[in-house]
Amino acid sequence: LKSMALEGLGIAWVPHLSVRAELARGELVVCGGTQWHVPLEIRLYRCALVRKANVRLLWRKLESAAQPE
Repeated sequence: LKSMALEGLGIAWVPHLSVRAELARGELVVCGGTQWHVPLEIRLYRCALVRKANVRLLWRKLESAAQPE
């Protein structure tokens, strides 16, 4: 959707984080009013039975990144 909007093929409803740089450069603009702004929450789930070291490491990094500052 983002690529298509950048090519001038319409509008796209995408998370602000994914177009922040394009907005700053003026390549994309926000259309519509604040009534179109929708909060986005991302939740991650994992199987507690998986005990691989790489999975535990990734999960710890994700948890620490999610901590409020």
